[in-house]
Amino acid sequence: MHAVRVAPVVAAVLGLLVIGAATGCDAISGHHSAAPVASQLSTSAAVVSRPAGHASPAIKGKSSGGVQNLMATAAVRSALLQAYVAMKHIPASDVAGSKPDSVYYGYDKATKTYWAMASYETSSKASQAVQVNFQDGGDTGLFKRVGAGTWQASLGGMPGICVELRFFPKAVLAAWSLPTTHPASMC
Repeated sequence: MHAVRVAPVVAAVLGLLVIGAATGCDAISGHHSAAPVASQLSTSAAVVSRPAGHASPAIKGKSSGGVQNLMATAAVRSALLQAYVAMKHIPASDVAGSKPDSVYYGYDKATKTYWAMASYETSSKASQAVQVNFQDGGDTGLFKRVGAGTWQASLGGMPGICVELRFFPKAVLAAWSLPTTHPASMC
């Protein structure tokens, strides 16, 4: 019997591949579909469905096709959360807040329409039913507000890119540096 020695770099790469496979990471599409772990239920996040190399939603001022990418203020984030919990028919206390780098916000001057997207995490007080309801895109809210009207919320889904392409105009996605097309076999 011979011992096989693996170089540290090769071992590290193999370890990352095993971790990626164990968590359900699809390196080609950038989607995560982690299986639930004992202490935490998995959720699909809009932010993790972004292909590598796309700009963070924190970048503001970029415009595309007359749509301006804006920084979401605390007031905007609060209004989005209120629209999200109203749509889901859950108390705000079931939501811990938005996931890091998951809030996108923009304005289309031509249509006087604000657009937004955010993914949320459940709070420790949320029931198991609510936690399960946050899976498979249920943690993501897609938002539209015309002028000074109220935010209209829709639920995200899987695969995230397909739902986003149906909800948002391409110019909005482009302003956020998100994909504006999808692989033919995906949607």
